[in-house]
Amino acid sequence: MSIVCSAEDSFRNLISIFRPRVKMYMQVEPLLDHLFFLPAETKEQISRKITTCGNTSAAEMLLSTLEQGEWPLGWTQMFVEALERSGSPLAARYVKPTLTDLPSPSSETAHDECLHLLNLLQPTLVDKLLIIDVLDTCFEKGLLTVEDRNR
Repeated sequence: MSIVCSAEDSFRNLISIFRPRVKMYMQVEPLLDHLFFLPAETKEQISRKITTCGNTSAAEMLLSTLEQGEWPLGWTQMFVEALERSGSPLAARYVKPTLTDLPSPSSETAHDECLHLLNLLQPTLVDKLLIIDVLDTCFEKGLLTVEDRNR
């Protein structure tokens, strides 16, 4: 006897499997603007979570909400597209149902090493980096959104 699961169940499994990576790479605040299928009340709760507990906790809340809720047809594709449009393309790569664009283990390792190095050097960077010197370059390379740049 074979067990068949729906595309939505498969997508929920992807979220479960890659949850730590998706949470790490997802920027929840800009993402919420693109999730038209979520009720306003749910978006407000997640926004409050960002303010009180930070992005990682809000990402956990959003993913749990998506896993547990019943959403309109096509919500999985909308979520992937919203991740891409909101500046979280790496997170989107983990939840694309085709699994054709998963980062390689060496790519993940390199990214993790860079992130670790940035965390180690953060105090020095904060003290010595002049925002005016790098702001335009970061924006031009797509590292910052308009909202990030204005902040």
